[in-house]
Amino acid sequence: MGIQRGSRQAVKRSEPRQRRRAFLAGLGGLLACGALVGVTRRVSGGRVPASIVTAVPGGTMAPGSPTVAVASANRDDIDTATPSDWAWRDLGAAAPARVGADTADMAAFTPLIGMARVVGVGEATHGTSEFFGLRQRLLAYLGRERGFTDLAIEADWSATAALDAWVQGGSGEPRALLAALDAWFYDTGEMLDILVWLRAYNAATPDPAARLRLHGLDVQRPDGAISAVLDYGTVVGPPLAARLAMLYASFCSYVAPPANLAGPDRYRYAGATAATRAQCRADLRAAVAELEARREHVAPGDPALALERAIRAARIVAQAEEYLSFGAGFFDESNAARDRALAENALWALDQAGPRGRLVVWAHNAHVGTFGREPAGAQAFLRLGDHLRATLGAQYVALALSAGAGGFNAIAPTAGAGGFAAPTAHTLSPPPPDSYDALLAGGPSPTFLLDLRPPAGELAGGSRPVAPRRFREIGTIYNPSLPELAYVTIHLARVFDGVCQIQHTTPSVLLPAR
Repeated sequence: MGIQRGSRQAVKRSEPRQRRRAFLAGLGGLLACGALVGVTRRVSGGRVPASIVTAVPGGTMAPGSPTVAVASANRDDIDTATPSDWAWRDLGAAAPARVGADTADMAAFTPLIGMARVVGVGEATHGTSEFFGLRQRLLAYLGRERGFTDLAIEADWSATAALDAWVQGGSGEPRALLAALDAWFYDTGEMLDILVWLRAYNAATPDPAARLRLHGLDVQRPDGAISAVLDYGTVVGPPLAARLAMLYASFCSYVAPPANLAGPDRYRYAGATAATRAQCRADLRAAVAELEARREHVAPGDPALALERAIRAARIVAQAEEYLSFGAGFFDESNAARDRALAENALWALDQAGPRGRLVVWAHNAHVGTFGREPAGAQAFLRLGDHLRATLGAQYVALALSAGAGGFNAIAPTAGAGGFAAPTAHTLSPPPPDSYDALLAGGPSPTFLLDLRPPAGELAGGSRPVAPRRFREIGTIYNPSLPELAYVTIHLARVFDGVCQIQHTTPSVLLPAR
């Protein structure tokens, strides 16, 4: 699949003032007054850029990728229609972006990330090639230059553990390990390249503490975690193995293979009687308690790390039970349970990294944002980002990735109740005029970063009442007949700390089915 190349487009100071003012006027609805960052000069009673960005590297796995212009400005609210003080920062020229390419220009993200211990890097779609590329380059920079030690992804916990063993230098075939995630959006050429890069990165890093570890956060398919718990019991001895098997027996009858939890068996457990679900929940919690009690008396040959991983696996099984307990009409409740689990597992990964550990989280924009900062009722449940912000405060940073135009992969509904096609390429529809996406599409460069944080000591959203706008949000499923449904209405600066806009994107490279 060919990658469209983006030429470096930077607005020069020598360009007509009318063009600059037109873009500033458009962003007047996007940016509002705040403390300036960078060099500015006063013109006609307002501030305009004294220097306009050239570029820093962007995101694609192939040579000749789009370049990234970076704007940084502190603002109290980006939703007002009032033109504001803001500044572009000149960050220098760019090199083509590819896996393993130089990442020095990714320092442009440093002011946004600061000393955060966890950075959530989102995506507007799961199937965009350039999002993979930008994420990889940012991770490489954060690992080498900023001391980040761990990467957590929106994927099955146990299958990702096998991938981590491989990127640490273990045996196995990466293509098969990647397919075991059972997630089409990771079964791509881009993700395979990232895994190969991770293994090479770790092999070239002498200090084991500086190597990047890989974690899965998701709980939608608990069979791997169940196996991890039962395997641990078998290693410890027959009494514990028998006890754990008894506690898991009822729940396993609903979720263990050959159950298809991504298809017809998704709501099978939710259809069990309330008494059955209550007993399953009590049994799974008892398994967690039994393993946690072993911390006080770790037996010889029972290393603490193996015990902690078994406890985490047991917690994931319990998380999956809560997620799967909600029926088809309870989407918000099941999604709320899932996001709580994602956050708990991310914090566990951070804890495993030690007091100096720093974690990058790759998940959809719908997960990494702090949607709980919206007015009551605007969002139905708290997300991964909300829970991380509640625990870490300013040490959590949420970065959205958005796209202007181009292609992406997603699953489309098919005729018939509940039917879905295989993932395929789609084209982004033009954004609604009143959306954030329309404003961002008017940016002056192929890719740019906006820092959405308020000035120090002020709350995001300011004191002025403002109306929210639509922002594109495409998950695993996309209906090309109803593109207007692929948006969420939010106040962008209350949900994200920054947004990186890529003006033209291409679909990710789907690997052949195995």
